[in-house]
Amino acid sequence: LQMVQLNILKDFIDVCNKLNLKWYLICGSALGAVKYGGFIPWDDDIDVIMPRGHYEKFLEVAQKELGSKYVFVRLDEECYDKRRVETGESDGNRVEILSGVKAGEEVVTEGAMFVRLAANSSEIPSACNHQH
Repeated sequence: LQMVQLNILKDFIDVCNKLNLKWYLICGSALGAVKYGGFIPWDDDIDVIMPRGHYEKFLEVAQKELGSKYVFVRLDEECYDKRRVETGESDGNRVEILSGVKAGEEVVTEGAMFVRLAANSSEIPSACNHQH
């Protein structure tokens, strides 16, 4: 999981460098970098902070810079399928999915960040037929 997070952080840093956005490693991530030369062994997230204007600029360009919208559909208890979707309107809490998911399929909402992180890892069992 931490190697996947590191790759996500690298992508984040690339976007920030490209757009000259300031960011800082904080909390457990900063402690891990200083004390352990990487992650705190039990840490399962990355902590960054940005000046408000830089954060707002990042939000404006993140989708374009980091890729298309994806969801994770539950195949069974341990396996998920990463699907590209086309989205429609949103009320701030719910998003209309126009294509990419069939009626009756379960889209992961709780724990989706962990599924997303795992999706970028080679640790998902091959039996899950997970697509990258």
